[in-house]
Amino acid sequence: MVKGNICDFTGVIKLKHVYEFKMDNLDELVNAAKKHNDTEALNKLMKKHYVAFADYTFYEDKNQFGSGLFSGVVKFDFSIRNNQIFMYIDNDTDDSNTNQFVGLWKSYKKNIEKICNWGILRIPCSDDLDIGVGEFSPNMKYIDNGWRSYLDEDNSESTINGAGWWK
Repeated sequence: MVKGNICDFTGVIKLKHVYEFKMDNLDELVNAAKKHNDTEALNKLMKKHYVAFADYTFYEDKNQFGSGLFSGVVKFDFSIRNNQIFMYIDNDTDDSNTNQFVGLWKSYKKNIEKICNWGILRIPCSDDLDIGVGEFSPNMKYIDNGWRSYLDEDNSESTINGAGWWK
C-alpha cells in the first residue's frame, strides 16, 4: 500500500544460499543449561539455526493503477527442530535483522524506479528513517509520510494490522 493505493501481486523467491550457524561453545552452553535445569535455553540451543539469502521478484497486476515490479534480495533466519521450521518472528532470537528485503520498485508505465526496502521489526538500509536503538522507531521528520499511526500505540494494532490492506 502506498498512499492508499493497493495493488495485487504474484511473485517468485529464488533461494541462493543457506548457511548453518555454528557456535564454537555450543557444548559448553548446553552443559550449563542442563546443569541449571534451564529447559527454555536448552530448547533454543538444540535447534539448528540457519540464515538464507534469496532473490525475489514480485509482479504487481499491470491493470491496476500505479503498478510495477519489485526485485531485489532477501535475507531470512530460521531454525529446524523436530523436523519443523521456525521463522524468527518470535522472541527466539534477536529479531532486529530477520526477514529483510532490499531492492527496487520499477513502474510498468513510467520511467520511475524507487528504492523499496522492508522487513519484520526493522527496515534495512533505511538511513535516518529508523532512529531506534533496540527496536524500530521512525524519525519524527518523517511522521507525516505515513508513520503517525505506527507511533499511535492505542491505534497501532487496528490501523496497521487490522486495516486489511495486506490480505
